[in-house]
Amino acid sequence: MNKYLEDLNCYLPAFAEEMDVRFTEKKVKYGDTWKERPVLPNDRYEHQTQRFINWMLMAYDKWRCGGEEINWVDVANEAMICWVRENEAYNEEITTPRYAPESKV
Repeated sequence: MNKYLEDLNCYLPAFAEEMDVRFTEKKVKYGDTWKERPVLPNDRYEHQTQRFINWMLMAYDKWRCGGEEINWVDVANEAMICWVRENEAYNEEITTPRYAPESKV
């Protein structure tokens, strides 16, 4: 077994740091537009799972047809946005969060 793949937890800090860098770069470009898109479909947007799959298919096509590598940090960021939206939608329905961040008080 590759010694570098024995424990993925050791990669979390570096991966999270890269995610933060990409979030910061994309926030300059796109602002908070991700907050405008809902989890559930409406007359303007598809369900967020469908939007995520469409985004992944575009990345796949760029890789398959254009040789552009898939940026796994961007994939994780897109997934995190979906996760946050679902958590927030859940929080709006009930008062107990499904995945509440731990308090640092």
